[in-house]
Amino acid sequence: MSLDITVIPANLLAGSLGKKLWKEAIALNNIIYLWDVFESSDLRNIVNEFGAPKLLINDSLHFNYSITDLPIFYYPGWLECEIERLKTTAMASDLSSSYCFNFCINKKQINRYLLIKLVEHFNLTNFDYTWSGLGRSVDMSVIIDEISTMYFPLELKIKLLAPIDLAAKFIASPVNLPVKDTDTIWNVEDYGGNVWTWNNGLRDIFSKSVVSLISESVTYDKTIHFSEKTAYAIMGGTFPIWVGGYNQALEWEKLGFDTFSDIINHDYQYKNTLVERCYFAIHDNLKILSDFDYASNLRNMCRSRLVQNQQLLMSELLKKYNNSLVNQLPVEYQTSIFKIIEISRNNKLELCSHY
Repeated sequence: MSLDITVIPANLLAGSLGKKLWKEAIALNNIIYLWDVFESSDLRNIVNEFGAPKLLINDSLHFNYSITDLPIFYYPGWLECEIERLKTTAMASDLSSSYCFNFCINKKQINRYLLIKLVEHFNLTNFDYTWSGLGRSVDMSVIIDEISTMYFPLELKIKLLAPIDLAAKFIASPVNLPVKDTDTIWNVEDYGGNVWTWNNGLRDIFSKSVVSLISESVTYDKTIHFSEKTAYAIMGGTFPIWVGGYNQALEWEKLGFDTFSDIINHDYQYKNTLVERCYFAIHDNLKILSDFDYASNLRNMCRSRLVQNQQLLMSELLKKYNNSLVNQLPVEYQTSIFKIIEISRNNKLELCSHY
């Protein structure tokens, strides 16, 4: 028996359309496919108002440890599809280092503030970076609340909450885009998406760096999310450090990837708060982030391991992994979920639709 599925984009959860679709799905007893990264508060609010579905699917491998009581099937479906698109381009092959590290930050990330302020705090200078869009207003309450209870010195707390001084640095758009207002901004999807961006600047930034500070879209505590930034780090042949996420290195290892734990100290991933995870990701790896000769020598020594990661990323690993996850579910769900996954893989998924 095949169960019906309703696809709801996560960014609609707090709006009238998202609520309408959710209410309809609950009334129809449908599985809900929550597409893209969601805010746990938005999910909680809509569940409290309309109830929980029999099963919620999320394609961002977005484990949120504060909502584990909800019936959620997580799988890295978006990442699988995005990597398929990225397979049309070339991996970095030269791996000649010019910088200790790079970072690529998103317009909506709360941890981008922490990342930039910590780079400044530790006086790190040997890096390259890019922004994906002009700064949108972000709720800083999570950082403010956490910092207020931190054991860090007052001077550091003040620094972490100070305005960002680092100038925005964008990959040039191929077209002249009109100016939008401050709440709606242009980003990579407006001028070619992640494949175009990789081919027009990011390959150079990542391939010439020893380490990638991977700032995924984390705005809440104890959450895992993997996006194109993690894929870029592997494609660029770099050592990965995930800044902000919880258990991210561990989950990437479970997928079969080398996280270079003999070189990178990933203990930061187990810290209790977002601020601590960001702070110790840099604090515990200062030598490789600041000593270029040391960093570049390590990269040369590990070239074969870095290339092996690239090859694994471009393999069928994620497809096989996602299929295996579905096979672990109760039989009543498997047909429906395989159907929606195949629709997504074929780029035929229609948002705000019932299947």
